[in-house]
Amino acid sequence: MVCLILGEGSTAVAQVTPAAPVPAAPPTAAPPASTAAPAAASTASFPECFPSCRSGFTCHAGQCLSLCNPPCGAGERCLQNSECEREAAPPVVVAPQPTQPPAVLSAPSGGLVENPAKAANDILRQPGSWVFAARVGLQLAGGGHAEQRCTSSGFFSCSPTSTDDTDDKSLFMLGLDAMIHAAPGLRLGAGYQLVPYSALRSAPDDNDLHLGNEHALNAIVEGVLPVSSSVALALRAQAGLHMLVIGGDLADNGDAFLTNCHAENSVHCQVDQGPLFGAGYGAMLGLVGRGKVRWRFDLALDRFSMKLPSTQAVFTQMDSISRSDTLYGTRSWILGGVEL
Repeated sequence: MVCLILGEGSTAVAQVTPAAPVPAAPPTAAPPASTAAPAAASTASFPECFPSCRSGFTCHAGQCLSLCNPPCGAGERCLQNSECEREAAPPVVVAPQPTQPPAVLSAPSGGLVENPAKAANDILRQPGSWVFAARVGLQLAGGGHAEQRCTSSGFFSCSPTSTDDTDDKSLFMLGLDAMIHAAPGLRLGAGYQLVPYSALRSAPDDNDLHLGNEHALNAIVEGVLPVSSSVALALRAQAGLHMLVIGGDLADNGDAFLTNCHAENSVHCQVDQGPLFGAGYGAMLGLVGRGKVRWRFDLALDRFSMKLPSTQAVFTQMDSISRSDTLYGTRSWILGGVEL
């Protein structure tokens, strides 16, 4: 019976509708073990960077990584505020050029050596260079003598030769030169001189005799020796043709001679009207310098001779007289001018 009761009870129990099961609460989400564990492992397994990272970098996993993302490009650097800045270009260092002594050129003859550095001082020029100069000079002193030769026949008589001392009264002189450098310190060329007012005074006479104007054409040899970086010493020798163009008192005296000669009913009257030629030579010492223009100052000494007008008067076949004069003189000048 007990078994029957237990069996019925179980059947009854089986027939009772069971209550709805209460849903279990979802389990609380736990942090992934894979995430937390590596972080701890990373902190534990990587030491701090040594030495410390420089500006613009941070230490991560034992390495210095740029704070800038994406990384800065070439020629840029990362700042602490994670921005890129262009790096300044490194200074350019120019290596000094090796210093070499100036080359020394030997002249073709082998005996003269010229340094090109001296020729570059604008006074000593290279061979083939032309130099043109203009000068004006004032006479310091001058004098000489006049030699007169006289021939006569018949009624007339005169001393065959006579000499009169003279003082030169020429006031100033103008000069032009054209020279070419045969070597840096040697010039060759030609020069022209003009004395616009040529005059002299004879010893017994107190009056000046205006002769006219003088012209001289000279060959020039001039040496130039530097004495500093901008000044050179010039030494010149010259010689050439001297010419007198008659004028002034000398021309008036010739006209007066012809007037008197014709008044005497002479058969022939003659006066040389010129131009009259002679010769001259001289020397010059001066300084040549360069500034804004090339200048020069010189002291010159000239020695010259020139013919003076000759006269002839013939009265009859037996009576005649002829005279001819030659003037010899020396002058000293002080001159200044420029060179091109």
